[in-house]
Amino acid sequence: MQTKEALTFTKGHMKVFLSVLVLNVNTFVWYTVLYTVFPDFASTLGFSNAVQASTMALFFVGIAISAILGANVKIRSTRPFLFGWITMGVISTLSIVEMSVAPPLSAYATAFFLGTSAGLGIPSILACFAEFAPIGNRGTFGGFVWGSSGFLILLLGGALSGMDVHSQFLFLALWRGLALISPILLMKKDREEKPEQSVQQYSAILTDKSLLMYLLPWIMFCLVNWAEAPIVSNLFGQKFYDQQIIFVQFALVGVFALVGGLLSDKVGRKPLTIVGFIFLGIEYALLGFFSSQVVIRYLYVCLDSMVWGMFAAVFFMAVWGDLAERRRKERYYLIGGLPYLMAGYLSVLIRPFLASILVTSAFSLASFFLFLAVLPLLYARETLPEKTMKDKELRSYVEKAKKTKEKYT
Repeated sequence: MQTKEALTFTKGHMKVFLSVLVLNVNTFVWYTVLYTVFPDFASTLGFSNAVQASTMALFFVGIAISAILGANVKIRSTRPFLFGWITMGVISTLSIVEMSVAPPLSAYATAFFLGTSAGLGIPSILACFAEFAPIGNRGTFGGFVWGSSGFLILLLGGALSGMDVHSQFLFLALWRGLALISPILLMKKDREEKPEQSVQQYSAILTDKSLLMYLLPWIMFCLVNWAEAPIVSNLFGQKFYDQQIIFVQFALVGVFALVGGLLSDKVGRKPLTIVGFIFLGIEYALLGFFSSQVVIRYLYVCLDSMVWGMFAAVFFMAVWGDLAERRRKERYYLIGGLPYLMAGYLSVLIRPFLASILVTSAFSLASFFLFLAVLPLLYARETLPEKTMKDKELRSYVEKAKKTKEKYT
């Protein structure tokens, strides 16, 4: 079955799947870089802390509302939606430089529009990715998406560092505009080949034990990650971390995403996520006890990048599509994506109170909750079908046997 699925994918859907890959990579790079530079720009406009917090709150509210609305759109069946969403991203990126025209209303409107243009299509493009990626290769392809994204984020970050603010957002708008080549490849014939899928109600999804066993640890990770992010940034030195470390870390995440994706298709999603949470607990425990040691800080960067790479392939790209099985996947990716997208606001809330936070306690507490998050995963089912893993092992064994035979004949 897996061989037939992979063959169909290769011959019948390569063009449309390449289009989906291009769109996902473009979106992840655009959003990640934008999220990095937008708060910094907002902080330079002379707004009060309350206005800055309100501006970022509207950004995240825009993401949430638009993502919920967008989860009801099948991206494969409506090209105007796709063109409109990408065009919104281009316009919203260009509009950022106008935030200071009539403050604070212009800042509020721009932030909400930017969030809306970011969140609207994310559940749909992830669902489209899962539909066209065979389940036995979903982690590998997801790792490729994030591997490519990490490399491009590093290049883009380097290019933007030497530009003024207006040039940065112009460059980002041009990058977003490149995604307009993607819908051209979404041929009508390819879309119609996919059978109609049933739509699962949110109540049924959120009461699914299999989903909850992955969702609860994922929420825990997102909360801890974004709560600790400003503390880690302050530990390294905010300017050095934001301009140097973070982009290097994205490159490392890209490398580990490739490895993590391959492993998730070989050994399964569950073992990889359990190992990831254990490493997370260890890295924060080390920071809690030895945060003054420079070597421990850089060990944290390496371990954190490795775990992010694993989770990028599994939690972002694979597991929600696996759990959806043959049902429509937009709502599954919405539920899996919102914790990450919304938890980012924690960094905004925590940053003003950094001076009063005890670093040792913060990291130790994070370590405790991350180790605790392993418990639901122990009871989770493996989302990669056992038959798929056995088929891969059998094919690997047959290939080795053939090579051995050829060697001695």
